[in-house]
Amino acid sequence: MRKFKYNWEKDLIPPPLSSENSSNEWMDDVKNRIMNKKRRVFNRVVPLVGSISVIVLSVGIFVVKNDKIMDLIPYWSEVLGFYATLTTYEPVKYPPRNKVFENQEQLSKEEQKKADFIQKMAYAYQNIKTLKGIAEINMDALVSKVEFQIREGKNPASYEVVTQPDGTRSEYTNDNNYGWTRFNDGKEDDVLRVVPRNPEKEPNLTFVSTTDGNPSYYLPNDPAWTRSASDIVAPLRNLGWMVVDLKLWSIIGDESFLGRNVKVVEGKLPSYNAQKMHAVTYKVWVDDETNMVLKKQTYDSNGNVVEGIEVTSIEVNPQLDNSIFDTSQRKK
Repeated sequence: MRKFKYNWEKDLIPPPLSSENSSNEWMDDVKNRIMNKKRRVFNRVVPLVGSISVIVLSVGIFVVKNDKIMDLIPYWSEVLGFYATLTTYEPVKYPPRNKVFENQEQLSKEEQKKADFIQKMAYAYQNIKTLKGIAEINMDALVSKVEFQIREGKNPASYEVVTQPDGTRSEYTNDNNYGWTRFNDGKEDDVLRVVPRNPEKEPNLTFVSTTDGNPSYYLPNDPAWTRSASDIVAPLRNLGWMVVDLKLWSIIGDESFLGRNVKVVEGKLPSYNAQKMHAVTYKVWVDDETNMVLKKQTYDSNGNVVEGIEVTSIEVNPQLDNSIFDTSQRKK
């Protein structure tokens, strides 16, 4: 069907049949009128489309650069019914786990087993969907309590409540866009934008690499941006000394901890860490199923605990209330 139509009775009056060459002239006139109308429509539409494109692009750039406008997006997403789909667990296709050492193939069989153990422990967060629990943090005989809830996958998020020895509480929430902290018994709030983590695009870096003869370390961190609970789900971040010298530690056996099977690791701290941490040895309890660390302690030369973390209750892959990860209301 033609887009450009005419009312032939009103707009175009056919010539008298007796006129010589009038039919050809009339058809030429019809063609000219159609072409002129197409040109007029084209000349109107193209500038309009161009103007709209420029406006949309300008508004888009302004919105992206304006934090106050960006803060409205989570709220309107929730109103429109999209929020639930954006904040639930979705599985992740993780890239291959990075090697621990550049020359890993040249290690002895025993060292290769240890490297494999470190690698699995470093990526413990890849083995869980959700996690909920309570842990105690011991620092110089002062014990704090951490209540944590973690969601991994494509939409990682975390929530922690820390109760200090004096009874004061602080809360921390991260929804992979903003980190929100409420401290001093709720009297102060702090909101920061964070760089979103995409677990499917983890950097392809060896844990230990050598540049100009000096070792450099890449220690994977939890995509959910956990704080105290990172010792549990991304433990290598705070157990980096295990990659310094594989001969300084060993797996001494199996135990049961909180009703779960664990591997027990004992070792000596490298001299630098021992001096910095005022400790000599350490012990770690690693969950068989998930490779999470359920307990970690460092000891001084007299066998006293210098610092550590111990999980007192834990639920693997429980159903979580995703509203606790929402920072939109807290930002307001």
